[in-house]
Amino acid sequence: MAYTLTDMTSLGRVTGLDVTKDAGLFQQPIPRQDSTEAIVMDIFGVARNITLTGTFVDTEANCITFIGQIDALCDGQQPLRQFHSDISSATYNVFIMSLNWKYSAGELGKIDYTITMIEASTSS
Repeated sequence: MAYTLTDMTSLGRVTGLDVTKDAGLFQQPIPRQDSTEAIVMDIFGVARNITLTGTFVDTEANCITFIGQIDALCDGQQPLRQFHSDISSATYNVFIMSLNWKYSAGELGKIDYTITMIEASTSS
């Protein structure tokens, strides 16, 4: 499967993709009533979170470049980016919610990472 993310030259080997689409429903149970009487309201809308995990393996110099690119994804003025996944045949407009990368001592040239994205059309 192929995965792409704006501003990333390579995502290395993607090892996992976790997509959650949440309707954000609000449930209000009614005192002394069964659950069939609860009021459910759709007041928040739908949100999609995408978590991508992977491993980047290359030369030490290319790993340093990768770390620079992944760190630059999450800043105070980030633009809307595009994430494409062949498994879903979809391209999503996303903001980077969080990222994590890890280097383990003794494993030169290998970076494990997690990028959490939130689907959006614009930011305010």
